[in-house]
Amino acid sequence: MINAVSIYTQEIDDIERACRHLKTQLDEKLSLLSSTVGIIQCNPEFIESGILERLYRELNFPLAGGTTVASATNGASGNLMFSLLVLTSDDVEFVVSHTENFLDNCYDSVDKSFRKTLAQSRKLSQEPLRMVLVFPPIIDTMAGDCYVEAVENVCGRTPVFGTFNVDDSLDKFEHSCAICNNESFRFEMSYVLLFGNVTPRFSIATVPKQSSLTESVAIITKASGNVAYEINNMRAIDYFESVGLASSGKFKEGVIYIPLLMTLPDSPEEIPFVRALIRTDPDGSTVFRGKIIEGAKFSIGSNFGADVLASTTETVNNIAREKDVNAALLFSCIIRQLVIGVDYMRELSLVKEILAQDIPFIASYAGGEISPTSVDAENNAHNRFHNYTFITCLL
Repeated sequence: MINAVSIYTQEIDDIERACRHLKTQLDEKLSLLSSTVGIIQCNPEFIESGILERLYRELNFPLAGGTTVASATNGASGNLMFSLLVLTSDDVEFVVSHTENFLDNCYDSVDKSFRKTLAQSRKLSQEPLRMVLVFPPIIDTMAGDCYVEAVENVCGRTPVFGTFNVDDSLDKFEHSCAICNNESFRFEMSYVLLFGNVTPRFSIATVPKQSSLTESVAIITKASGNVAYEINNMRAIDYFESVGLASSGKFKEGVIYIPLLMTLPDSPEEIPFVRALIRTDPDGSTVFRGKIIEGAKFSIGSNFGADVLASTTETVNNIAREKDVNAALLFSCIIRQLVIGVDYMRELSLVKEILAQDIPFIASYAGGEISPTSVDAENNAHNRFHNYTFITCLL
C-alpha cells in the first residue's frame, strides 16, 4: 500500500523559506515508510533559483520530475508554484534515476540506463516491476513514440506513464528540464521504477470530433516516421487546403492547436490517439509531434475550450468515484490550457475542486503525454504517446 501527500510552495524569492515550508507540510501530514519518492512539477524559475540541492538535502529521499507552466495540488494551483507529491510505502519500492546522452541516441541511452538501474540491489528484490514513470525532454526531431519504444525494449509491456517537460517558451522549450534528486537536465529523461504491491489504473480524455470542418474520415496513404507525405492519395498539404486548414502551401494561423484523432488500421481499440501538427515542409509533407502510420484513419478534433473542460470534468468526476485510491497523477497537454482562453487555470482548478478533499494528487501541463490505453490482468499495457490529451494514473 502507498501512503501519499501533496505539498507545495509559491515562495520563489527565499529558497531557504521555501524548503522549510515544504518540509513543515510534509512532517505535519505524512510519516515516511521504508521507501519514499517525491514527484516534482514546478516552474523553471525554481530550478534557476537553486532549490533542488537544498531541498534534496533537507528531505533526504529521492526526487524525480520536471518543469511545467502550471501545476496544482490539494492545497493550491498556480503558474509560479513548486508542487511535490510524496509517495511512501513498506511494500512498494521506488527507484529513481536518469539517462545519459539521451540526445545522441535515445534507444541506447534508455537501454544502458535502465539495465544499470534494474541490476542494482533493492530492498524488495523479489518483487516485479509494476510501472515506469517518465519525465522526458521535447526534441522536435524525435517522435514521442520513440521514447515508449525505448522503454519497452528493456521493460517489455510494463505500464509506462509520464509527461514531457515544458516551459512557457512554446517554440523551443529552452528552459524546460528533467529533475533527478539534486540535479536538472535539459536533454535527459528522469524516471521512477515502481516495484511491488501496486496496481496502477489509467484513463485518458481526448476531445470529440469537430464535424464542422470535415464530414469524412481521412486516411494516411504515405508516411514515414513522424512525417505524412500523402493523405487520401494527395499531397498532405493539399489535403489540409481542401478542408480549409491551409492556404498557398502553408498552415493557417492557429492550426497547430487543432488535434487530429487517429485510429490505427484494423485496430481493436475504440479510443483514438491524438497527434499534433508541427509544420509543413516545402515538398508538401506535414510533420507531426508523434509517429504517423500508413493506413491510419483520422478526423479533426474539437479545439473548443468548452469541449476540453467537459472531457476533463467527466474524467476527474470518474476518478472521484473510484475506490481504494491512495494517490493520483494527472497531466494535461499544454495546448488544452491555451485553447481554454482567458481563464487559463480553469482546468487545473477543476481538478483541485473535485479531488482536493479526498485523494492526494499532483496535476500539471505537459508537452506530450505517455499513458497506456489499456492494461490486462497480467499488467501488460498498450503504452502510447499522446498529444492534446488529459491522462491520469491512480495508485
